Amino acid sequence: MESVKRFCKFLSCNKPVLMVILGCFFLLAPPFFSNIKFLYILSVWIWPFCFLYYAHFSQKSYAQAVLLAFLVVGLSFRFHGVLGPDFEGAGGLFMVFTSCVFWIPFVWDSVYCHKESPFIYTLVFPAIFCTMNYILSACSIIPICNLAYAQYDNKPFLQLASVIGEFGITFLITWTASVAIYVIEHWKRPEGKRVGLIALSILILLHIGGAVHYSTRSEENATVKVAQAIGPKLDQDKSEWGILTYARNMESFEAIATSAFEKGADILVFSEEAFTIEDLNEQRFMEHVREMARKFSLPILLTLEIVDLDNDHEGKLINKAVLIDKYGEVLTEYLKHNILPVVEAGSTVIGEGPIPAKVLALGNSSYGVSFTICYDGNFSEFVRGMDPTTQLYFNPCWDWKSINDFHYRTIGVRSVEMGVNLVMTTNDGISLVSNPVGKEISLAQIDQLGLDQIYITEVPTKQIETIYSKIGGLLNLIYPVISLVFIVFGQRRGWRRKIKLNKLKRQRTKA
Repeated sequence: MESVKRFCKFLSCNKPVLMVILGCFFLLAPPFFSNIKFLYILSVWIWPFCFLYYAHFSQKSYAQAVLLAFLVVGLSFRFHGVLGPDFEGAGGLFMVFTSCVFWIPFVWDSVYCHKESPFIYTLVFPAIFCTMNYILSACSIIPICNLAYAQYDNKPFLQLASVIGEFGITFLITWTASVAIYVIEHWKRPEGKRVGLIALSILILLHIGGAVHYSTRSEENATVKVAQAIGPKLDQDKSEWGILTYARNMESFEAIATSAFEKGADILVFSEEAFTIEDLNEQRFMEHVREMARKFSLPILLTLEIVDLDNDHEGKLINKAVLIDKYGEVLTEYLKHNILPVVEAGSTVIGEGPIPAKVLALGNSSYGVSFTICYDGNFSEFVRGMDPTTQLYFNPCWDWKSINDFHYRTIGVRSVEMGVNLVMTTNDGISLVSNPVGKEISLAQIDQLGLDQIYITEVPTKQIETIYSKIGGLLNLIYPVISLVFIVFGQRRGWRRKIKLNKLKRQRTKA
């Protein structure tokens, strides 16, 4: 009991330490309380501020090392198993790498910012933070620095994604943390209170404007009936994962397609890699699928994992989606472009070319359709290459427990950025259907329905042309440019000024 009292007394006398512990809690807490949506929203506003507070106010020479240690601990718990249950060792190393990426903005902020820095220097931390996210995205590495996914449930603020995208939302969140530190450091001066009041007013106005936009969104009566299904990956008799026989795959497909037809679906879509087929049987399987599409006049988005037995692709797996119209014609094929680090690297063929965009007859009308596969949807810059006239965006996925809480939220941000209606069909995870302002039409774990089952959703078709879909590329370049400006010119005003101040302090101490 005495040790607890001493620890509490220590924290009360060491606010920076208390703040970094608090920040670590908010960093790792959301997945442990997944039903508390408000915690997701709040956490990303608090933990960057807490860590930045520690970096600014801790007097210890090893403060940055402590900060890195807390980032490693917090992120390791937060994203444990992010690469899948079979890659926990590699996942641990990846978290150390991620922690260093998160740490860089705090290091740069400590180099350029101090109590006497002008307000413009509050841009250092958010600019570097978004630049690191931009670099990760450009390199097809998990954009873990993205904070926008945590605002998915904050629908008013999420509306900003249609203007500034996920990078812009991340920038505003981290800039708020930087401005809060500035206000604390200048609280006894008139500009401190003034800046704080202005920043708070802007945040409130942004939420009010977003709430108005979200609530006044009008839907057209036109919808399409989408049947979502997973593949027969789980052998019910053995209760284990494995490659099933051709006959079992065909039996499953026929049962699912028949059910979709009987329930009046306008299109049948599958989760990622719904059917694992040997390349020698691919053509035969496709002919049968096309025949079923013609028979039922049912468009199908089929997802396949092709096993390369003839070694045409050096033994690598092919993860692809095939769009078939109601006449049984193959409109386009698409191979997954962004493969998951470690898990798929070296074992999966990487796709090339633009995101497919087709006009597809669904029911009595035709609609603009685009699709990517799972991890592709994590990358804002990549999805921004989608045809701006797209109305329905399909993203078949295969998730797992460790990413369920944030993956569907990340993909959900894409629908708002691009102003499209999203259909995310997921095996072993959460399937999401949402409209262009992020309103959830359906949120379900369809794999829990059992094998050879379908999940029907009426999906809206009205699309919104967003600012981000038009000029998002230019907007995303702002953050590296700001970072470069501070790197080139900020050193004179920040680093040298800090040296000068330290020199003056030493002179005063000697005097």
